Amino acid sequence: MHRLLRRQLKRLDRRGVATAFEPFAELVEQAYNEFDATIERIQRSLDLSSRELRKRNDDLRMVFQVFPEIFIWLDKEGRIIDLRGGATGKFAKIRRRDLVGRLIWEANLVDDPGPFVEMFHGGSEEAREFIRSQNGEKICCEIRFVPADRKTTVVAIRDISSLKAKTAQLAATERQYRSIFENATEGILVTTFEGQIITVNPAVASMFGYDGPDQVKESITDIASQLYWDPADRQKLLNTLTAEGQVKELELRMRHRNGSIVWTATNVRRINMDGRYYIEGSIRDITKRREAEIALQEARHRLEERVRERTAQLTQVNENLRMTHVELHLAKERAESANRLKSEFLANMSHEIRTPMNGILGLSQIVLRSTLSKEQRENIEGVYSSGLTLLQIINDILDISKIESGKMEIYLEPTNLHTLVEEAISITAINSREGVQVLLEKAQGLPGFIHTDRTRLHQVLVNLMGNAIKFTKQGHVLLAVSCEGKAEPGNRVNLHFRIEDTGPGISSENKEEIFNPFSQGDSSMSREFGGTGLGLSISQRIVKILGGEDISLTSHQGLGSVFSFILPVLVTAGVSEERQKLSENADFCAHKDMRILAAEDWELNRLLLGQILSDIGFSDITFVNNGREAVDALENSDQPYTLILMDLQMPVMGGIEATRVIRKTHPDIPIVAVTAHAMKEDQQQCLAAGMNDYLSKPYKIEEIIQTLKRVLG
Repeated sequence: MHRLLRRQLKRLDRRGVATAFEPFAELVEQAYNEFDATIERIQRSLDLSSRELRKRNDDLRMVFQVFPEIFIWLDKEGRIIDLRGGATGKFAKIRRRDLVGRLIWEANLVDDPGPFVEMFHGGSEEAREFIRSQNGEKICCEIRFVPADRKTTVVAIRDISSLKAKTAQLAATERQYRSIFENATEGILVTTFEGQIITVNPAVASMFGYDGPDQVKESITDIASQLYWDPADRQKLLNTLTAEGQVKELELRMRHRNGSIVWTATNVRRINMDGRYYIEGSIRDITKRREAEIALQEARHRLEERVRERTAQLTQVNENLRMTHVELHLAKERAESANRLKSEFLANMSHEIRTPMNGILGLSQIVLRSTLSKEQRENIEGVYSSGLTLLQIINDILDISKIESGKMEIYLEPTNLHTLVEEAISITAINSREGVQVLLEKAQGLPGFIHTDRTRLHQVLVNLMGNAIKFTKQGHVLLAVSCEGKAEPGNRVNLHFRIEDTGPGISSENKEEIFNPFSQGDSSMSREFGGTGLGLSISQRIVKILGGEDISLTSHQGLGSVFSFILPVLVTAGVSEERQKLSENADFCAHKDMRILAAEDWELNRLLLGQILSDIGFSDITFVNNGREAVDALENSDQPYTLILMDLQMPVMGGIEATRVIRKTHPDIPIVAVTAHAMKEDQQQCLAAGMNDYLSKPYKIEEIIQTLKRVLG
């Protein structure tokens, strides 16, 4: 405007019209400048307000993006015009484009939108609950219609599923605790410090003889005077609560409704509710326990009196027992000494008997290997057979002694079952009478190798087979073996052994007797057939030691007998090479240059051993009388010895000590024990001392050959 005025004044000035409006023009110019400045300030203010409005709008949009609840705007017709929120809650799958433009009672917001019409037109802001099914899940919603103005209504939708679940859980918990409170066997109560009962459970009413909790609260208005037997106990309880805040297992006398005493164990604590202190806890009826304690105390006093009376008697009895114990201890020492002497006697007797037996059996074997007339052979075979019988008697006596003293040891090793039973047949069959068949029956599926004590199982089979053959005059003797279980390495199976004969049979009264030591059922059998009567007793006990049950017997007089037993064993894969059967005529001619050093103190045994070694191919043999001479001979010899045969029991130095000395300087030379000691533990002692193998007297040429082949390779 002021520019336009200036142009008009300039036109008048060009026409020569004098103008005196310059002051007014300046004033107008100033007013317009101020107006422009005002407009500029207003524009800046509007720009600032617009930015703040946009920021607030962005903040509100961000809030709606993370807000779990949903807000829906409706027009006056009830049609959805906008939707915000629900981005992060269970309503995240409600999409705006699916709802805008639709009447809210026709939308799929909830399973049953029928009440929406009433809520929209009613104008009430009351919230109602609805269910929305979404992906198989039931969502509980709280929906409220809020009129914003005449044309707009806002619908607020809130997910209350968790709240409903917590409310239900709280109600269940309250019911549970109410049930515990009502059904508890202990009394539960809440009282004031002044002695007023607030609440009790039925157990309290029952404990003190009232019909229910309400009757307790109505009848007992002052706990100290009405419920406590001694009001001082109440004060003691309050003092403890005030000082410590709780009382544990305090035993108090309370008053029953009928006036009797009720002993209780009280556990209470002090609690603060709304600024006021209360007593809360439980009481337990211990009347029966206290009565029992009192009765027990009285009984204890009576018992103490009786104990004092009996103490004097027991003191005397104890002295008598002490004297008896001393006597028993002395008797035990005498028995142990006698048992030790018995064991030493048996071992020494075994050695002393086996030494001459070695000569008898060894020389008999050498003679039998030579050319003899029929009569001579029969005579020598008789000598050899008698020697074997005597040797078996010695072995039986040693075995029964070890069993009775509990010293029989078992040595488990892989054992060829088929070879074992065949050896038992071959050893016993030679004693069968003419016309008696000795049979072996092996069932299908028998394992090849088992883990057991080969020597002891062989002993049992030979004993049972030997008895059957000894008592059978005609018919047959059968050894049958079968297996229960799958005979694969690593499996445990049960082996069934059955020895059947057609002998005279055994009477029913003698069936148990024959398993006793030194018994053969009756004296006539002993006279007719001979023997010590130890074989069955030893076999019975060995089977038990090996893990089996008793040997069972089925017998009828005149029809024969059947002995059977079951033995649990472990099936093994066997050994790398099966034990070879050595020929009686084998010799060692290929080793004729080998030098043998033999330590033996008995002349006949030296003669016998030298002849056996000479017969099988050894010629260079040096004999010494004891272990000391063996050590000296080994140290002083110009040429090394290939093998040492070492007796155990010799004068000056025994075989065990000599072996330990030799091993210090000659660790590799083979040493074989040759001894009359028959215990298997003696064999273990020899091997532990450093010997390579073991030979037991009396000599058996086959065992000597087998051992030398094993040692010399």
